[in-house]
This record gives sequence, C-alpha cells and structure tokens, in this order.
Amino acid sequence: MGFCKLYSHKFKLRLTIIIFFILFAPNAFAQGSFSRGLYLGGSFTRHSLKDVEFDGSLNGAVFKIGYDIASFFAIEGQIGGTIPEDYVIINEQGQIAGDYDVRSEHAGIFLRGNWRLRNVTLYGLLGYGYYNLIESEKIDGQSDVTYFTEESGLSYGIGVDLFGSRRTALSLNWMQLIKEETEFDFTLDVSSIYLGITYYFKPQKTTHALE
Repeated sequence: MGFCKLYSHKFKLRLTIIIFFILFAPNAFAQGSFSRGLYLGGSFTRHSLKDVEFDGSLNGAVFKIGYDIASFFAIEGQIGGTIPEDYVIINEQGQIAGDYDVRSEHAGIFLRGNWRLRNVTLYGLLGYGYYNLIESEKIDGQSDVTYFTEESGLSYGIGVDLFGSRRTALSLNWMQLIKEETEFDFTLDVSSIYLGITYYFKPQKTTHALE
C-alpha cells in the first residue's frame, strides 16, 4: 500500500512537471533571460476543505516572497494561516456531538512559470507544500483538547497579476494546497483562492507611466 502511494505521488509529480514545462518553455525562448528580481506579496485567502469531518471553509492570510530568475521563471515561498472557525457536529438524534475551533497553518516552496502579456502576467505554480489542520475541542465553552493533522506533498496552482503601475499588481490565484491521505483514513483535500497585492522591487515592462 505504501509503495503504491509513493508510486502515485511520483507519477503525479512527473506528469505535472511535464505539463508545466510544455506550457511555459515556449514563452521562455520568446522572452529571453531578462531577470526581474525580488517581489513580495500578501493576500486574503479562503480555504475549501473536502473529505474531512469539518467539510467547510476557513478564512485567513498568506504572505509570499519570490525571486524572478528570468522573466519567465521564478522561485517563490509562501507561508500563511487561517483564523479559528467554530464547527459544531450534530448527531443523528439532532444533538450536539462535538464543538470545535478549527484553524490551519500552511507553507510551500514553488517553481513559478510566467507568461507576460503587456500589463498582465499569467503564471503557474508547482512545488512542495505543508498543511497542518488544527482542531481544538471545546469543553464547557473552552478549548481543552487539540488535535493536529499534518501532511505534506505536491502543491500547485495558477494565477494572474494585473498591473496598476510598473511595480504593483493585483494578484488573484487558485491553489491546490494539499491532497494527501492521512493516517486517520481520510483525505486532507484543501484548495484555496488568494486575492491580494504583489510588489516588484524592479519596475516591470508595462505601459504604465507610474512606478
């Protein structure tokens, strides 16, 4: 079973890498190797959790730092978390079976492929992510027992930067943060939407006059 899971991870990773380079390699030769340098960003996030006991959404924030090695290629790191949400479990008799505060922490390191279109940059992200789902059971109205579900594995996403000046952009992207089977016999399947601002330390080649 463990061998099958490992083989599946390797197959998915290889397939994703192949698709990633098929999409962005032609753009690499078209744009050359012009480096754009360091960028920083912050976003509001909304996580969608599936196939877990607490099937719902979590809201939070994520921060990113990246370096454009070339105009088509970057390395990016992300770290973030969500604020606690109250989840109540109701049993078949309509009674409260459990009351929990649920939050999460996550991080990842990614290769980023860029596709520049004047004042817009389309990009894809491929890398390795970590996700920690934290569930604190409330007894007598206070958090008493805390459970941690930690998984790491393939993480990927797509996004767009809409430039308002030569240095700042409105960023919108979708991420598959984690999709891994846990030791508790369920799949930790978490996707997220990011909406935020990205700041580039080096002015971009856009049609905007302002930096």
